[in-house]
Amino acid sequence: MQISIRQWHELDLREIARLTYAAKEAHEQTSEQETIERIVKWLHEQFAELPRLAVLARSGEQLVGWVMLVVQNPTKVEINPWYLGGHPLVAPDQDHQEVGSLLLREAIAWARDEGFEVIELCVARDLAADPQVYESFSDWYASFGFAVREESVGFFRRLSPLDLLDLVVPAGIQVRPVTDVDQDELYRCYHDTLSAGQSRFFFDQSETERRAYFDTFGQTYGRHDKTSLALIQDGQIVGFSYTIPFGSEYLHLDWMGIHPDARRRGLGRFLLRLIMGRAAGEGFQTMGLSCDAANTRAIALYRSLGWQQEDAELKYAVKL
Repeated sequence: MQISIRQWHELDLREIARLTYAAKEAHEQTSEQETIERIVKWLHEQFAELPRLAVLARSGEQLVGWVMLVVQNPTKVEINPWYLGGHPLVAPDQDHQEVGSLLLREAIAWARDEGFEVIELCVARDLAADPQVYESFSDWYASFGFAVREESVGFFRRLSPLDLLDLVVPAGIQVRPVTDVDQDELYRCYHDTLSAGQSRFFFDQSETERRAYFDTFGQTYGRHDKTSLALIQDGQIVGFSYTIPFGSEYLHLDWMGIHPDARRRGLGRFLLRLIMGRAAGEGFQTMGLSCDAANTRAIALYRSLGWQQEDAELKYAVKL
């Protein structure tokens, strides 16, 4: 087995797409060729503005496994985000753990040699599946130094004309795009808000990693300015949101928070309804978000406004 790391421009994306199709055992309405072409398009376009590499496993001339490495910011590398689903992608006729282990070791060694603080991966969790499936995966990842960094649940909401109804802004509150406020002040609100919460992901980060994540978020994932907002009261930022558009129909709410000194006044409900209304007005059909599974207060808010739980996710990380 030969393991190598290649820059993105060196790759044969169609070869990688064929293996990805086979490894994920895709069964879709479209034909195999159409699905492979869609994977090629995704591989070409997603994270195109970020440094990307691939760790490849070959048996002779045959590609039998691979992982994508995306440099998210100066401190962090992510393995196989989103569509690729976290786990190493291995040909069905190969031993997944044997090939996957070689890929993960090479990815971790590369990230360590390059001076990154952390390397992480996220895997979807089927809520109906046997918990022992995830225990075995967690044990396998633990053998490389991965620990669970976050357990999150995902929600989605179909937008409707009712979301366009006028919303009264609470007295004394101003609404501004996050791009129009001082970023250090916004970070302090973000930091204080998450420090007062239960975000396992936030507490697992070093302060350097937190700030790098915050400072580069807009460049890493993109931003929808009309729904990425700051709430201002008496000159202080007391709430914030950050949203990411995926195409013209789906908007992801990635951050939302109310400073602990401004809670229990309905500002969280107001901000979420404002985001939903503006998103509907911009033509988005659906919204999604994820939050820490332990954040019962936020989950109750989402459900009260018609959001439905869709999935769950485990995030693993190795501190380098």
